Amino acid sequence: MEAAPTSELRTIIPPPMPPSIKRFLEALPEIQLKDLSEDHKNCNICMEQYTDATDAEKPVSLRCGHIFGSSCIMNWVLSSEVSHHSTCPMCRATLTAPSDIERWENWAIVMQEQPYTSLSQTLHRRPSTSTSTSGDSDSSAVELVSLFFQVVMKMQTHHRDHPSALLRQSAQALAGRMGRLYVLLKPTMDAMGVTVPWDERGPPVVALLDLECERGFLAVFGRLMEVERRAASESGG
Repeated sequence: MEAAPTSELRTIIPPPMPPSIKRFLEALPEIQLKDLSEDHKNCNICMEQYTDATDAEKPVSLRCGHIFGSSCIMNWVLSSEVSHHSTCPMCRATLTAPSDIERWENWAIVMQEQPYTSLSQTLHRRPSTSTSTSGDSDSSAVELVSLFFQVVMKMQTHHRDHPSALLRQSAQALAGRMGRLYVLLKPTMDAMGVTVPWDERGPPVVALLDLECERGFLAVFGRLMEVERRAASESGG
């Protein structure tokens, strides 16, 4: 069973700016207004004229030589939440693109910071049956934890032999989320006769870092989705 594609992860929360993009934007050379030719007095994205105002965007040059306003080019690069634009808006010359592992590491940071204090509130909203595009308000508690698990699996695929500190930290945070999910759903699991291979402490981190366990955990999350729907229905959510 394949892990959730990045298009599904985008429905939860946009990832932070990858470090490679931040470094790229900060390194763009700023062009002085007096050095601009008449053809470059206006930003080619917003078409606004550059000014000396301190709060106005500054003209910056890409490696291909095309000049844009600093704010406009930042918005252009980040305009696609997960994939990011990585070419010049005019000539399509390659700008920069974060590596696959960098994308997943940034997702791990997002998922660790995702507030799970309101899991019970999330549960008592009826879990959505379709993919949401309005943020995490329509996402089920099980879905959020399952997506976090899949992010950890993606990172582990890249760090199979030498797990990074961020990966271990993410796995520990995930174990805690899974333990809280167990507590949240245990009454309904007991009523339905459903069991999971962990308790309120969550599963061992070593199990979460074992790629051979991925299929089994995904199957458990599938069963927990049914449990969650039952609990939401009984609560009148």
